[in-house]
Amino acid sequence: MFRAMHHFHYEFLSGGTVEWAVIKGLPVDTAIEYFKQLMSGVQYLHRRSITIRNLQLKHLLLSRNNVLKITNFTEACYFRDTKGQEIIQQGQKAPIEYMAPETFGGNKYRAEPAEIFTCGVVLFAMLTSEFPWEIAQPECNNYNSFGSTDVWYISPFSLTPYKTRQLLSLILHKVPTCRVPLEYVKNDILLSDSPRNWKMMQAEAHVKKKKHKKHNAV
Repeated sequence: MFRAMHHFHYEFLSGGTVEWAVIKGLPVDTAIEYFKQLMSGVQYLHRRSITIRNLQLKHLLLSRNNVLKITNFTEACYFRDTKGQEIIQQGQKAPIEYMAPETFGGNKYRAEPAEIFTCGVVLFAMLTSEFPWEIAQPECNNYNSFGSTDVWYISPFSLTPYKTRQLLSLILHKVPTCRVPLEYVKNDILLSDSPRNWKMMQAEAHVKKKKHKKHNAV
């Protein structure tokens, strides 16, 4: 307990929650703009080794000028120690519809890919006013269907704009190691002012890795 009096000051955000905006329905361009702001916020936190763990629509607030702010960090923690070593996570802190598949069953998982998955669920909800599935587990038909090309013909996946489907497929990949990292998400054609093809960026990263290995060998 505090022994002295402390005052906490919170910014007043008159735009309400993104959850309420989603219920009313968001134009596609607005949803993408909010997602861009969300990615900037998540990137800021991840660069400081902080994972939110409880990211969800009702914790995203809007200012009068439609500036998105992430709130509620009660479950946030560091995912790297002071030496830069990764801290593996365990347990779930957000509602199950937001959680990545690897977080279930008491499994240990990496924070960054799991949080990217949650961001993908948020994007899907902003675009369609629906969640893609009730739970990202094999017993859920919608989740089982995701990954096939036919899934985009059935609801709620058919509600997504065509131009967003590749990005959603990359963010919501079932395998954490295949899930697109945050830096690639920000360079997606939908989000970047100077978009670059994701496969091209992968190829560039591969070349840099080979050069680095060659340099170390010398």
